[in-house]
Amino acid sequence: MGIYYDHVALASTDLDRSVAFYRDVMGFELSSRKALDDGREQAVFHIGDGILVVFHHEDNRYVGKIKKPRSGMHHLAFGMNAPEFDAILGRCKAGGVTVRRLEYNSGAEGLGFAAYFYDPDGNEIEIKKYEPDPDFQEHSAPDYHI
Repeated sequence: MGIYYDHVALASTDLDRSVAFYRDVMGFELSSRKALDDGREQAVFHIGDGILVVFHHEDNRYVGKIKKPRSGMHHLAFGMNAPEFDAILGRCKAGGVTVRRLEYNSGAEGLGFAAYFYDPDGNEIEIKKYEPDPDFQEHSAPDYHI
């Protein structure tokens, strides 16, 4: 099979809050949540052929890792169809999640329409649709940094 993406793992300071975000805003189905033998807790979401794993440790050992802006992962990008893209933007608005940037840019399938916002732990999320959208308007928040 060669090389392929297997999963993405994120650190969380509050697993309940992260589960709510990825389930209620992003619309991902939670497939499991469990305590691990080493004291961590994990939540797993299946997304297409891969998985997103969100870890939390009660001693907050991850806090230092995720509070460093732009160290490590730059952003996490999800491709989707136009109805799902629009539904997530609607849930962002309803849930008080600020969309920081809208732009037309390149992705895994070519040029598409992207929206960027942050999860509860400050990880930048990109959602992208590739269907034509004559009404799409680019926008960046004044304090947005690339």
